[in-house]
Amino acid sequence: MEPDMQQQISVVTLGIRDLGRSTRFYRGGFGWAPIFENEEIAFYQMNGFVLGMWLRPALERDEISLNR
Repeated sequence: MEPDMQQQISVVTLGIRDLGRSTRFYRGGFGWAPIFENEEIAFYQMNGFVLGMWLRPALERDEISLNR
């Protein structure tokens, strides 16, 4: 019998409508500062976990380019 593989999630990506509103929520509500952000995306890192937030149109463009 093979040993069980450790399973974990290290990145979650959310498609959102309003990046400014989401950034204010996470910064004001939890005190989280993005490790990277621009006008379309923001990434937060904590304890080996990354939360990515993309504006929905940007996420859709990225998904389409990966599926070509």
